[in-house]
This record gives sequence, C-alpha cells and structure tokens, in this order.
Amino acid sequence: FWSSRLCMKDIMNTSLLSVYAHENLGVVAFKLSREKKGSAVVLDENGDLYGIFTTTDALNALVEILAGDADPAEFYRQYTQT
Repeated sequence: FWSSRLCMKDIMNTSLLSVYAHENLGVVAFKLSREKKGSAVVLDENGDLYGIFTTTDALNALVEILAGDADPAEFYRQYTQT
C-alpha cells in the first residue's frame, strides 16, 4: 500500500558529492569520509556523468592495494585463518 505512494523524490538525498574521473583515489576516499557520504557522482572532464564511486569501490581498491600481486581471495584466506 505505502510503496505505491512513495516516490524516489520523497526519500532521496539531494546533497551530492561530485568528483572528477581524473581525481586521485585517496583524495576521493578522504572526501567521502570527511563529508560522511556513501558515494560520489563521478563526472568527466566536460562535467557529464561518468559513473558513481561508492565506499564499496573504495574498500575493494584497498583490498587490491593490500593484496598486491596476490589474488584478493587468497590474501583474505591468509589473514583470516585461525
């Protein structure tokens, strides 16, 4: 019942964090943290929508950095074995 009356505009957040595709990963992650945002709209050099960068994307990048050349799944197993 309520879902037929509820629209995206009624619940969405209009306070967006926008970043550019050429920005440094660390800088964007810092902006997400500082602004307490879960995602950022990524713009190309013309200011057009390029994509969305999420905190999950940032976490995945961190895992890849920590794993280095290792397979991320193997890296996880290595550090979680008891």
